[in-house]
Amino acid sequence: MCLLFIPGLGSADDEITGLPDRSGDNFTDIKPDSIIVMMNPDTPVKLMSGSYAVKDGNKINESVKAGQNSENLIREENIIRDYSDAGIPGLKVVKIPDNSSLDETLEVYSNNPEVLYAEPNYIYYAHDIPDDPDFGQLWGLQNDGQYVYGASGTPGADIDALNAWNITTGSDEVVIAVIDTGVLLTHPDLKDNIWENPGEVIDGIDNDNNGYIDDIHGWDFYSDDNDPTDLNGHGSHCAGIIAGVGNNSIGITGVMWDAKIMPLRFLGADGSGSTADAIDAIIYARNNGADIISNSWGGGGYSVALEDAIRDFAGPAICSAGNKGYNTDVIPSYPGSYSLDNIITVAATDSSDLRASFSNYGAKSVDVGAPGVNIYSTVTGNSYTYKRGTSMSGPYVSGLAGLILSLNSTLSATEVKKLIIDNVDPLASLSSTTVSGGRINAFKTLSAVPVPEKLPKAGFTADVTLGENPLSVSFTDLSTGDPDGWLWDFGDNTTSDERDPVKVFNKTGVYSVSLTVMNSAGTDNITKTDYINVTGKNAEIPYLKMPAGEIEPAGSGIFTVPAGNITDAVSLSFEIVYDSSVISVNNITLNTTVSDADLTVNITEGKAVAWFKSATPFTSGNETELFCFNISAAGEYGSNTTLQCLNATYTDNSFSTHNITSADGIISIIVKGDFNNNGVVDIGDVSKVAYMVAGKIPEDMTADFNGDGRVDIGDASKIAWYFVGKTAEL
Repeated sequence: MCLLFIPGLGSADDEITGLPDRSGDNFTDIKPDSIIVMMNPDTPVKLMSGSYAVKDGNKINESVKAGQNSENLIREENIIRDYSDAGIPGLKVVKIPDNSSLDETLEVYSNNPEVLYAEPNYIYYAHDIPDDPDFGQLWGLQNDGQYVYGASGTPGADIDALNAWNITTGSDEVVIAVIDTGVLLTHPDLKDNIWENPGEVIDGIDNDNNGYIDDIHGWDFYSDDNDPTDLNGHGSHCAGIIAGVGNNSIGITGVMWDAKIMPLRFLGADGSGSTADAIDAIIYARNNGADIISNSWGGGGYSVALEDAIRDFAGPAICSAGNKGYNTDVIPSYPGSYSLDNIITVAATDSSDLRASFSNYGAKSVDVGAPGVNIYSTVTGNSYTYKRGTSMSGPYVSGLAGLILSLNSTLSATEVKKLIIDNVDPLASLSSTTVSGGRINAFKTLSAVPVPEKLPKAGFTADVTLGENPLSVSFTDLSTGDPDGWLWDFGDNTTSDERDPVKVFNKTGVYSVSLTVMNSAGTDNITKTDYINVTGKNAEIPYLKMPAGEIEPAGSGIFTVPAGNITDAVSLSFEIVYDSSVISVNNITLNTTVSDADLTVNITEGKAVAWFKSATPFTSGNETELFCFNISAAGEYGSNTTLQCLNATYTDNSFSTHNITSADGIISIIVKGDFNNNGVVDIGDVSKVAYMVAGKIPEDMTADFNGDGRVDIGDASKIAWYFVGKTAEL
């Protein structure tokens, strides 16, 4: 198996004495948690404990940075792998300590005299070679010097596609308009990458209102119909170079394995077409979502209208340089010679990295070179053939532009152009005949693409979703897009910001769980409805809350008793103890939520005992109003008593008995309308209400005797009548 390094970014700051230079193009991916160390085989002495002793520990101590010590370097738990038993004494894979960085650890080991060398634990990758059987014919993608169509090449005279494909093989979200003789829509190496208009169906109607009826796969501007099928072979050949389906065990592969080709036919079967039809095709591409237009044609004169149409297309416009062998700085060839920021004009090179003799060139007007001689690709008749020309070179660049946009769709046409030009392989044959002086290199170019952080996509799983209470659930984040923040909602008013939390559900029920993930690009959320099912009895403690309230002397009131966490109760009993000189408990009644239960109450002086049996097991949720007390006042103004609940228990339907906790309540005796708190309603209270009505003092809504939501003259009159004995109650 062939292997390669995948480059990353480095700087002079990364250089460490005695270490490989990681500042250039060969900087590779590195495991962040370990390094490889070759210690002097004569230095470590393996002890029975499995740790290591060092001949001169002081030397290591002197080289260790602050915050580390020699034991951190040589303790057994830091040694991930020891190759001594494999016949390489002294060679070890060592864990990077938690309080150290990769470079710090490398420096510590490298500066130690007992260490022969220390180096990063590099990551390697297999070449991503497609299984397309004719891949060996595609020297432009991989050139091993093989014979292709009777000619041998120079190894490495290619666009370095194999390395590039380890970065990306494309995306079906990138749409490339092939403006040409059409495309064979049914070719087995093309059909899966043909664009389909998402707003159109074949029904004789212009569904998407773009001016074209049933344009499901583009448009034929030459014949003005909805069938852009290739009748020449040229457009299909270009399409195959750009995005012949890769790794499908058929024929060839394109520069992009995955993309969407938008077929726009404006050239007839003889390979010719008009400026007007070309303009229509470019406008269609612009209006229907194409990211790139590929133009392997030319020869007409300068056209302002065509130039404007290309200028108005926002994405890269790839143009072949032409096949006359002309210097287009002197003899322009359009559209490639338009001086537009979004045009990339392409010359042809052969398998020995020479500019093809037929290729136009221009130090100012031709940007780059690309393979264009003996290029094998798809044609009509579901077949393949070799072609040559800058018409073949342009699609290589179209494919490369598509790979760039599959990594970063936010890049402008000028940014894509600069990336391609700045990362060519310099060639003597192109040094003075193109802007860049070189042939495109896909790997170098993709390695230089600034990749934005992707919007995260939320996903998760749980190790268990059904079980008895209490249920411990380990959640695992499966989100993609490198989130750096997590917010879980477990459906029971609890949350977590851990990545992989462990949650204990201690109450029976069915819970919906949601996860929101975030990074600098944005957020995403997923909710799994009714995801966790907790069965069995509630682990929360059942309870009763005794009421608190006020009663007027000689008055009475109904007071409710909230209950909670009582599960499947078939019987329940409790006692209430109170001061009978202050209040009397007249009765205890069940609330309507347990209407099918039989309640028995035994009330004696200062004590009430109640119990019930339910035909249907009763479950009390949080704060369910279970009982009602009918209480009368018996004492004097200002007195109060505690309602104390004792011996509260319930039995569930499995005949298990559970204790019920209780919270005491206090019943107080008050006098309604006694605003000055002297135990009677007198002229002072009448005056206070009058002052409230006049706005002299703040309103006290207990003075709203007529219940109209405000303290007004009616309330003042009522308390005055009460004071003089004209009414019996307030």
